[in-house]
Amino acid sequence: MQIASFVTGGIVDAKFFGVMAMFGSIIVIALVPWLDTSSVRSGRYRPMLKWWFWLLVIDFFVLMWLGAMPAEEPYASFALIASAYWFAYFLVILPLLGVLEKPEPRPASIEDDFKAHYGASAEASPGATPAE
Repeated sequence: MQIASFVTGGIVDAKFFGVMAMFGSIIVIALVPWLDTSSVRSGRYRPMLKWWFWLLVIDFFVLMWLGAMPAEEPYASFALIASAYWFAYFLVILPLLGVLEKPEPRPASIEDDFKAHYGASAEASPGATPAE
């Protein structure tokens, strides 16, 4: 038995399920600002988010590749698993990361972050003049 027909129980037509998933994936991206529950918006200070995000990027390319393959096994099953991760990332992982993840300490200002990243020598370069 195929995974896709097992999940839908054979009740929902494959085309209808595909159209619902397509519009659902667009809607879920539009809801990201409300789904991300972390007080820190920058991924630079959230190490766990970086790992999950790069898995999402890989999943995106896998879904693009699977979309170009014929609609037969094993591609259909892989596409269903990759689609499940797509929705799980936005609806489960992203809200939970905001609660479970402990972000790295943020700098007090942008200037402090710049100095920490480039060092104090970057602002004292001899050829630099301020803009007017």
